[in-house]
Amino acid sequence: MADSDPSESRKKRRPRLEDEIHKAIPEDGAERLQRFLSHSLSWSGQQLEKLSDSPFVDRTGFARAVKSAGDRLQQAAQDAPQILETTLADLHQAFEGAFQSTVESYRLADTSVRRSVLENVPTVSIMGSSFRAAEQSIQTSFRKNGSDLSLEELMADFKQSGHSRMAVFLPGLFSDESLWSNSGTPFSFPETVDSMEIYPAFLRFPPLQSIPETGAQLLSLLRSLKELHSEPIDLIAYSEGGLILRSALDQDQSSEKSLQHWIRHVLMISSPDAGSFLEKMGFWIGLGLAGLSQLANQLLNYPELERSAAIEDLSQGRIRPQDQEQDNRLYFGELDAVPATQIYSLITKNNNVWESWLGDGVVEEVSLAYLSARVYAKKKNPSNRVHCILGRNHFQILNDPATSRILRSVLQEDFSN
Repeated sequence: MADSDPSESRKKRRPRLEDEIHKAIPEDGAERLQRFLSHSLSWSGQQLEKLSDSPFVDRTGFARAVKSAGDRLQQAAQDAPQILETTLADLHQAFEGAFQSTVESYRLADTSVRRSVLENVPTVSIMGSSFRAAEQSIQTSFRKNGSDLSLEELMADFKQSGHSRMAVFLPGLFSDESLWSNSGTPFSFPETVDSMEIYPAFLRFPPLQSIPETGAQLLSLLRSLKELHSEPIDLIAYSEGGLILRSALDQDQSSEKSLQHWIRHVLMISSPDAGSFLEKMGFWIGLGLAGLSQLANQLLNYPELERSAAIEDLSQGRIRPQDQEQDNRLYFGELDAVPATQIYSLITKNNNVWESWLGDGVVEEVSLAYLSARVYAKKKNPSNRVHCILGRNHFQILNDPATSRILRSVLQEDFSN
């Protein structure tokens, strides 16, 4: 009897892609995945085309495969979900041996996001209650109890608190003051800060506006606040709020009355400093919001979200207007003169290229750590300036006890020269 063809034997032993996908996805997940792909495949394909030219992918040697994936996803968008399995099978061949780690990364991310959304993080942490209706009049402003505050109202409330220090909280995309009041362990962020006799002030940003424009509005607010409150303040920023703050500080650099000596310390949490490929954000959130599909639809279908200036800036980590960019730089020294600490999370850390790309489920590891060595590790007491929390995704980090401990620590630390 002739020996069997070894290549045929390997093909028989290799598990079918569809079987592996169904193992990794919960029972009803495949159907939801198909529905979501129908909405976002085309956009994801376009982003993957951009990704193939980025330094993230160039360094991994997967640029050609990623470009091929982008082409296939855009083609699949025309017929999804009918040709979903065929498209995934083609991608399996394109990515060859990376498939197993991709499936495992998917499993980790899906489990992590589900736990985050359904158990650990209130839904308002993903989409603030003030964004549930497509309100068009949202302005950059201070907030309290669901309402905008003027500077005069903010200062009156501050004086009534009896505290002498102030900490200003900057939320991420589609988040408002409810993000902070519903996050923090064992106490919420406002409770933690208030227990230290520090007044918590909260900001909200318009979701579709460019980051440089919002940064300019934030800078104007902070300059006005400084005129009324001369004591140094702390700034705590989450996700997109970190880019908005960096944009404000960048625009402040050319000012004769810079804010840098007025800022006691900046704490950045999960800031996407080199951008975020936002099709992943929609992908993981869409899968994680099982039983909360109405909220998912509100988030993913928010008017003009995909075409907005905010999403374009956020995806590229852009803090300056496009016509002011030079040599594709993303950092302009805006944090050099300000005491600053960084916290970010990774779903897993196995030095695997796809798990690195997965990052915290929304932002890639390369982006999260983009300023770690070049900025934060050069600050005073460098061992305390960069914190990476493992096993947490982009949302869970806010309810990890380590984040609350770091917040309390930096608020107590002496940053004076």
